[in-house]
Amino acid sequence: MDNKDLIRELEKIQDTLERVTSYLELTSESNAALHMSSKVVYPPLTSAAGLASGNLASLIIRLMIEEDERQRI
Repeated sequence: MDNKDLIRELEKIQDTLERVTSYLELTSESNAALHMSSKVVYPPLTSAAGLASGNLASLIIRLMIEEDERQRI
């Protein structure tokens, strides 16, 4: 698998993680509203998914830079 294919697959995974994070955030906010709470408590999975998405974005950027440098040679 070359970098372009790897980047494309990683972007799909990142999109999924972003959607999971959004879903978990909305679920927590809905639960807080349901219980008439002004405080929203997000579960650890929410922050873990968000961090994983951010780390994956950094990896994708590094791979894109590497691919760009490879094409210049």
